[in-house]
Amino acid sequence: MTRFWRIRVGNEDVVRSCINDGCIAVGWGEIDDLCNRDDIWLKNEIRDWYTSPQSLGNAIRQIRDFCDSNIDDEIILYNSGSICAVGKVKGPYYHKESLEYRGWGDYISNDIGFYNKKKVDWDIVFDPYLRVRYLDLPRRIINKLNTMPTILEVFADEWIDIQSVIL
Repeated sequence: MTRFWRIRVGNEDVVRSCINDGCIAVGWGEIDDLCNRDDIWLKNEIRDWYTSPQSLGNAIRQIRDFCDSNIDDEIILYNSGSICAVGKVKGPYYHKESLEYRGWGDYISNDIGFYNKKKVDWDIVFDPYLRVRYLDLPRRIINKLNTMPTILEVFADEWIDIQSVIL
């Protein structure tokens, strides 16, 4: 069953990297092999980054949602109140730091800090990006898209409404 995800990325550099590299990338970059860790291990690794047990639990849930997204799930790439692109997951999870080759053994970092990735075929990239608050969507969907979690499931009926105004 296809699921739909809104994934909020950190800034314009991450948006461009995701679009150019054909992937969706999320943070927690200090953790390699993010999707092959159990919840207890993850909690111990990221505990210091969060101020409350609730925010820590929310982060673990978002990591699991990212790891559990399947091939052909739909992705909405989202940044700063705008829909940037829409695509389909086309590959499994991988961890890859961004390095640029400069010649004989010389690499420089194109470090965006978002190393946890999945391959995505972007069906449409919006230029300019679509400001959500100006779309003819129900207020509940606008509010949902603008909420803080990095990774958020969009339900099928909401996706139909979104598609009707963006595609």
